[in-house]
Amino acid sequence: MLNYTLFSKTCNHLYFSGYGTSIEEENTNFLIPILNGDLQDEADVKSDTFSVEKLFLRLGESNNRLNIVILDACRKYPKHGIKGLKNISPPRKSLIVYPAEPGKTVIFPKYGKKNSLYVEHLIEELEIASNIYTKSQEVIDTFRKIRDKVQRESNMEQIPSIPSFSSRELQSYFCWNKKCPSRQRITPKQLGTKD
Repeated sequence: MLNYTLFSKTCNHLYFSGYGTSIEEENTNFLIPILNGDLQDEADVKSDTFSVEKLFLRLGESNNRLNIVILDACRKYPKHGIKGLKNISPPRKSLIVYPAEPGKTVIFPKYGKKNSLYVEHLIEELEIASNIYTKSQEVIDTFRKIRDKVQRESNMEQIPSIPSFSSRELQSYFCWNKKCPSRQRITPKQLGTKD
């Protein structure tokens, strides 16, 4: 769990790297660490993984102004029959980000690099955004920049998702370090975009 200052209030920034799976009958999602490659069935999933719903329950109880959750679980699990994450509705005051589109996988690190293409640009943009000398930058713009760089460098093979402002609580600006510039919000419809 990483903590960043978000206009004088705390923003929890959680990044998970591994696998994700779901149990359809129970409509639940689970996070699987990369080193846990021994799951055989649903019983193993329930006992040896972490519930996404439990995670979101904890985030919903927090007093943070915003929770940013990056689920880097866009990988194929090595065991046959283990399905990926189902659609997840974020808890209040939270944004969920995926490094790839639903059903797609991430591009692994090139030879000589320890981080994936997405993580490489995530670190780069967070360092820029959290620098006290950087001009105030909106959280949503940070993730748009990451998305644009990843899809350009991957020749559109990997297209990260970006948070949507589906909740009324998230209709205002959220900026790193400083107060956001005072200006009228331009809606996606006005921009002619989906995000």
